[in-house]
Amino acid sequence: MCPNGGIQSVLLMKYLSLFAALAVFWGQSSSIAQETTVAPEITALSNWQVLGPFATPALGRFFEENTPVTPESHPTVWSGLRRFAWKEVAADDRGIVDLDEVFGQKAFHTAFVIATFEADMAGRVLFGFGSDDDAQVWLNGVLVHEINVGRELQVDQDVFDAEVVQGINTLALRVDNQQFDWAVQMRQVTPASLAGNLREAATRGDVGDVERLLSLGADASMTNKAGLSAYHLATIRGYADIGVLLVAASPMAKTALPPFTQIIDGLFDSIEGLESPGATVLVAKGDEVLYEGAFGAADVSWRQPMTVDTRMRIGSISKQFTAAAILKLAEEGKLEVQDPLSKFYPDYPRGDEITIHHLLTHTSGIPTYTSFPDFVEKAPSGVTPEDLIARFRDKDLDFDPGTAWSYNNSAYFLLGELVAKLSGQSFAEYLESAFFEPLGMEQTAIHDSQTVIEKEARGYSYVDGELKVALDWDMSNAGGAGALYSTVADLHHWNLAVFRDELLSDASLEAAMTAVRLNGEEVAAETGMGAAYGYGWMLDQMRGVPMRHHGG
Repeated sequence: MCPNGGIQSVLLMKYLSLFAALAVFWGQSSSIAQETTVAPEITALSNWQVLGPFATPALGRFFEENTPVTPESHPTVWSGLRRFAWKEVAADDRGIVDLDEVFGQKAFHTAFVIATFEADMAGRVLFGFGSDDDAQVWLNGVLVHEINVGRELQVDQDVFDAEVVQGINTLALRVDNQQFDWAVQMRQVTPASLAGNLREAATRGDVGDVERLLSLGADASMTNKAGLSAYHLATIRGYADIGVLLVAASPMAKTALPPFTQIIDGLFDSIEGLESPGATVLVAKGDEVLYEGAFGAADVSWRQPMTVDTRMRIGSISKQFTAAAILKLAEEGKLEVQDPLSKFYPDYPRGDEITIHHLLTHTSGIPTYTSFPDFVEKAPSGVTPEDLIARFRDKDLDFDPGTAWSYNNSAYFLLGELVAKLSGQSFAEYLESAFFEPLGMEQTAIHDSQTVIEKEARGYSYVDGELKVALDWDMSNAGGAGALYSTVADLHHWNLAVFRDELLSDASLEAAMTAVRLNGEEVAAETGMGAAYGYGWMLDQMRGVPMRHHGG
């Protein structure tokens, strides 16, 4: 659940492991230079044109497979009563042609794209290429690159070298869109962009890609804005084998790390000034706050800067508060996690099969209301808990309780209402009296759309490549699934209290941090988010260090 668009408040517990790991190799250094390669210089790609869009099943009627399509080979193409002609387009300074802007989002369609450039000499040139989705690249009529995979475009996500001729060269591209966004990108790779690709491959732990990029001449000693080389990034994440490869290619890669504050700043270097939605960051070790920072704008329109005490809707990070409330009520003897839902809601369909444990672990099978087609239309309007529950209570289950895992906002909304039912307070009142007031969390509460929240960040989304004010949910549509707002400092107080057993018993905390199991099997269920799931927390590890985290 991510209410109010692109500004997201995320517990940065993952970064705690990362920064702790930095100390392992702080202070290492070397000073040996790396060879450089001379390649032809080419002009920027220009004279971009596109042809299409063609429905994929119809392509065989017009074009031969693995053959470049150019204005010379196909000046126009007729399909039924429609004539397709080449159209001039513009690429941005990174060589991206946004086919959504040209054709709109066309599922299972193909377009052909051409461009030209001039080379000062013959020889091999490194190119960076990106596509969404499948693509082929011809250079002067020769197929030089092919990709067959559904993916989102990233600049220079593929790097390959190809032979150019002196003078004018012609590129012909084919890009097949599967669904949603559609774009293609190509340019000559600079040493800086090649080194950037190497750093990304090292961060992913992709040995094959690291070897390929090194063979293409990627500079392993070149650092990003934060001063981190590919070696630093690989070693931080525990990829020792990649670290050995990188140091063998360039001993200069094994240099001293920059100050960790500079590293954190570098993680957010894309947020500049007050023209971007912002972020706040807090890093702590125990009670000691090592870093606090704020980047970008809390409100772009009013150029209001983000500060460390900016309040943000934390979305699904709220789920750990809901789960903690349920466990606290269980400690008071008001429920047991294996109780059936029917004990509290006697008329709930199949409520005798669905347990509180199923709700907490996203294994209930109840359809999640935020995925319903009309949810976005309804989200800005207030709703009573009874009316919201009525949206999903009588729908068929997606699966039998306890047989599968599927992220479920309906379950956590029900849990929030169960807290209110058993405590005799509203959900907001219970959280305030049980958690926020005792912990001094003065900047945290359930978001109320009828109340002006001081120092609240505004949400944004990118729509067709433009920054727009995001859909503003009335948070009565979120409840126990995601209605809280908070600050990084308050979340730090919360973390300390939770993991020092100040709020829950040892048994409750252990239950919350135990991965859900399906059908009695000993293997934790994968969430599809790269982690297992307990009660309101995702369970993961980095380099053997446990991580407890959640997005929102």
